[in-house]
Amino acid sequence: MKKIILLLILQLTVLMAVDFTMSKSGTLTKESSVPVTTPDVVTPPVTTVPSGQSVILPNSVDLIWEDMHGKPIGYPVATHGGYPQYQGSNIKNVATMDVPKFNQWTEVEEEGDTANPFPDSGGGCLKTINKATNTRVELGAYRGWWLDKNNVWHDMGSRYGIHGTIVPRSTSVYGGIRSCEQDYFKQIRAAHMSEMTPPSSLIRDEAGGFTSAKPNWYFRWHGFGVTTQPTTSTSVKAVFVQVYARLIVDDPSKPDDRHLARYLLHVASDHKTIDGLTTLTGDLGISRYKRVTNDWQPYNMMTYITREELDKNPPPFVSKP
Repeated sequence: MKKIILLLILQLTVLMAVDFTMSKSGTLTKESSVPVTTPDVVTPPVTTVPSGQSVILPNSVDLIWEDMHGKPIGYPVATHGGYPQYQGSNIKNVATMDVPKFNQWTEVEEEGDTANPFPDSGGGCLKTINKATNTRVELGAYRGWWLDKNNVWHDMGSRYGIHGTIVPRSTSVYGGIRSCEQDYFKQIRAAHMSEMTPPSSLIRDEAGGFTSAKPNWYFRWHGFGVTTQPTTSTSVKAVFVQVYARLIVDDPSKPDDRHLARYLLHVASDHKTIDGLTTLTGDLGISRYKRVTNDWQPYNMMTYITREELDKNPPPFVSKP
């Protein structure tokens, strides 16, 4: 019996010599004269969403209104500062106009480094703030609807794929739309003549029938949707156009640098004469410039309409590329 008691006392002494404490992981550990340490948890770096798994942001009446009445989110490097869309949207009152034909179009270009540094050239001719080299802008369908004077919306139709042109064209004189004819800009042009040829990668087809663009400092993508002709040119009260866009990785074998990308996009509509699709009469409306992100995001153009009318009778927009 004495031996059993002595053994119990010996075990109790050993246990009292050991500390029981909580580790960083929240589990009970033993610490003796040699400390037991738990390594810090290493948090993996946050990565961007792969191009095939982007979120599709829903469109809304609030977004439609904001795209026409809010401030631009970024300023383009290649568009003339005298153009109304440079400082914001351009809104026409279609109900007071004769518009026998009208279309859908959009522009994708790099973002400039300042807002309107020169009074007649916008952000033109200054180097871009886009630092991505492996990023493209993917465009969804061009879609549109027009409102008649009985307040009924009509589908303009939609278009996928490559339809449009590079601006300025390779045969065009540089300057043109950017008015870079001052001595300063002539020097810039001469110093960067090697960039005057549009890269073959500027526009390409993507899976699912989509189109992607990769503008550079000198060239932007000007894409076109469908052209529609209403029953009578005086029956049109308003026109609405939307395009979805997102950033995608250019070459999947190279690092994803979409976090460095600065691309802008806006959407618009022109009206045309009845006797030819290529004869422009003027624009009906142009949305503000808005930065392209990793997610599918809607870009909207709405001609003049009151907020009350828009709330009561919104266009039948869709929330998909």
